[in-house]
Amino acid sequence: MLNKDLLPFLNSIKELFHTEMDQQTSACLYGSATTEDWVARRSDLDLFALVPEEQIELFGEKIKIWKSKLGNPILDGFVLSSSGNVSMVREFHKFEKTIWHRVSFIPLIDLWKVKNQSIYLFGQDMKTFVRDIDREELKDWAIKDIENHWIPHLNALVSGSDASSGRKIPLSTLISMASGVAQMLMLARGIICNSKRELLKWLADEHIEIREKINLFREDFEKSDDLAITLSVREATALGRFYLGLLREVKR
Repeated sequence: MLNKDLLPFLNSIKELFHTEMDQQTSACLYGSATTEDWVARRSDLDLFALVPEEQIELFGEKIKIWKSKLGNPILDGFVLSSSGNVSMVREFHKFEKTIWHRVSFIPLIDLWKVKNQSIYLFGQDMKTFVRDIDREELKDWAIKDIENHWIPHLNALVSGSDASSGRKIPLSTLISMASGVAQMLMLARGIICNSKRELLKWLADEHIEIREKINLFREDFEKSDDLAITLSVREATALGRFYLGLLREVKR
């Protein structure tokens, strides 16, 4: 069921794809927009979309217009196109860059969500573009992704942080990191969970050392960043080191 807070944006989303594009496009929503996790003024919109190659440049201009309108959610996810017989993909947040990547670089968990938990918007059914993915395949992928992506990425963040900075880390960033780590740890055990609220609960239940802070995130979950709890760089870095330790414990 579509989150009711998204209803005001639906016409704008359709116009983003359809206007001047001959309605040749297709799209579905996935991620938090398909659950009760989506929070207005904080959450982004995950879209899996198909745009004809000849319309890519026009679509890029329309993305810029979307970004320029105050109050529009950030768009995330993937845009599919084709060149000859080769399917190509571009991430929404890198759409204005010129580098294209093959479809195989879409994280397996995103493909699983599109296949199993997406909401049809218009055009072709985007689920038909994604093959079935079983639990064991997700488990193997998660273990490799923890080693090849999450540990290096988190290690770089922790190593490069300035603990003396007075900067505060917003709730959206704190929840994204905590739920992302929890999701990967659960997938590595063969458990699929895509609700950020449930992921945070699992993390708090499993690890008493960070339970108090994670429960603060849960209590403020529905608040916008300007009203919700924040952590200092020092506190967020300490959490990051704890997450890093958990991820390093994952074995093949």
